[in-house]
Amino acid sequence: MTGLENPELDARLGRALVDPSALGEFVDSFVPSPLLVPMHIDGETAYPIVTHRDDGPALAVFTGEQHSLQIDLPTANDVVVLTGARVIGIAVPDSGILVNPGPRELHLPAALVAHVHPQIPAELLAPRTTPTEQSGQPEPAGSIVATQQAQSTLAGNAYRWLAQGGTFDSADFFVGFCGSEHTARGAVVSAGQTTPVQVPDPMVDEFRVLRRSAAEPEKGTWIGAELHLTSAGSFSYSFVYDDRLDFGAADPRVPRTDADPVPGLDAWRGEFAAQGRNARFIPEWAH
Repeated sequence: MTGLENPELDARLGRALVDPSALGEFVDSFVPSPLLVPMHIDGETAYPIVTHRDDGPALAVFTGEQHSLQIDLPTANDVVVLTGARVIGIAVPDSGILVNPGPRELHLPAALVAHVHPQIPAELLAPRTTPTEQSGQPEPAGSIVATQQAQSTLAGNAYRWLAQGGTFDSADFFVGFCGSEHTARGAVVSAGQTTPVQVPDPMVDEFRVLRRSAAEPEKGTWIGAELHLTSAGSFSYSFVYDDRLDFGAADPRVPRTDADPVPGLDAWRGEFAAQGRNARFIPEWAH
């Protein structure tokens, strides 16, 4: 990471610190910029470092190596280079992001960053590479990098699949898993009209990859996930970890009132056991 600096971004940061009207310009340049995020790497899991403010914890981010070396963060044992979009994706929602914590600290509150969604990397909008063209080893499951890679890849492939069918405004895909069973829902919005679509099997498989990438010892992983995409290339995810899903409902997150939800309790207990969840991470309804 030696030599990783952002002089232009630093200049915009300086202007934003003295002129609030320049904050928009800074955020616009912050989102695509390479940034240093201090992490505590513990085995296969990376934990972003937060600093505490009066209104709650905030993620610490640096625009360059020279700044990160000036601040003592004893719990960090590494710094990871991410774009601002990815930083926003893992921002602590209680407070937001602290850019260059210390003498040149700029606070980007949660209310601001919550409305900025990460963009699909340009290389993922290009034609898919063949396995022989891909290089490098996969990141370990449970790491932030592995999850971000899986999220970006799934979003990029979903975008390409949608683009084959013509123009669209936005799309939502939800997939839920329980043991060997799964359920999937899709909807595409175009010209103000919402059309249900079938989620293709390859996309379901990529949701499985995303699910494995998020697995943590004792905590397990999510049981349902939704991908929201826009025609501009932005994407966001929401996850279900503990709420009971009903695969027979129009929206699996809203159980039916006229029938028992499926899968049954025994299936969900088997799912959480297979995930290796510690008892304290198993929802009350499954005990």
